[in-house]
Amino acid sequence: MGRRVLVLDGGVSERLAELVAQSCGSGLHPLLWSSALLHPEGIPGAPTDVIQTVHREFLEAGSDIITTVSYQGTLPGFRAAGLATTDAEAGALLRRAVTEATAALDLHAGRRTCTAASSSVERSSSSSSRRHPALSYAETIGPSSAVSIGPYGAFLHDGSEYRGDYTASDADLRAHHQSTVDALLGGVNDPDAAGTVLAFETVPVLREATVLAEMMRDCYPSTPFWISFQCGPNAQTAAGEELSDCCAELVRICGPFTAVAAARARDSAPSAATLLGVGVNCCAPDAALQAVRAIKAALPSSLEVLVAPNSGEVFCAKDKTWAFAAEEPGDSGPGTKPIAEWAEQYAGAGATIIGGCCRVTPADITAIRKRLATVTSAE
Repeated sequence: MGRRVLVLDGGVSERLAELVAQSCGSGLHPLLWSSALLHPEGIPGAPTDVIQTVHREFLEAGSDIITTVSYQGTLPGFRAAGLATTDAEAGALLRRAVTEATAALDLHAGRRTCTAASSSVERSSSSSSRRHPALSYAETIGPSSAVSIGPYGAFLHDGSEYRGDYTASDADLRAHHQSTVDALLGGVNDPDAAGTVLAFETVPVLREATVLAEMMRDCYPSTPFWISFQCGPNAQTAAGEELSDCCAELVRICGPFTAVAAARARDSAPSAATLLGVGVNCCAPDAALQAVRAIKAALPSSLEVLVAPNSGEVFCAKDKTWAFAAEEPGDSGPGTKPIAEWAEQYAGAGATIIGGCCRVTPADITAIRKRLATVTSAE
């Protein structure tokens, strides 16, 4: 029997943009997007509770896991935007993303913080669970959160998260990501980090994914994480690498998650990392289905297969609008299929965590939740 499919949230930043525009007529920050809302004056006039409002909308829609508003946030990014003058100030802003998500979860269900809940599940969950305690909580008790961390290209703000053509060295990539993770989690091997799930999203190239996996193995072996690639057609990364090869390399570096490996990582020198799964996000729905099939075939069964595609609409840079790419008016091509129908196909192909990215609304998540109510992922 397959696992119950967990439902992620959708396009959080776009929903935030809608509410900010309605309230004060402003758009999101040009460099930090929704992460600017972590500063009280990041977007002047924005409602102070808007982050929690959107988190709660997705929770009420049926999300098992919400992602923090930290994707675009980095220490140098906050400084460059003039919202922080020191790394300490920027780190405090990053950590507020976790606080906001936790507060939304508390308000949604009157539950304890994610870290306390994860620790409780680790002590009390049945040994038959094949999932990490942080995911077992979302599966059996109630919603939880994951800390969203964007790729290096998101910091550059030049579109390279959709190409992967970085000029930075591996050492520079690692230093960049290490500063973000250190700020979010409080330092190397902080024991409180063991219950926090990190979601590295929209990674365009294996080189960056390898840097992330090695960093987690070396510095945070007990902190669970997943890596989600930005992909194109034919089950390839944005840089054109085979996703099956990427999965093999990440498993080689990290090893598949097991309770024994996780305990060893906490108690000894790092020899493995707590890789929860591999997936794709911010891609076309049909490309995502190809990717899920390739990832499922390449990963050990103990790992999660994640997918969070865009709605199927295509962004027109000239008009700055979104539209389905139908050949004729009224044509029901691949792009116009409701995202909930795609979700059922993803589960059938082996996806175990399913959500959405750009243009995927709380209403879409409700439809996905209903569609997957009696569905388990394929073994």
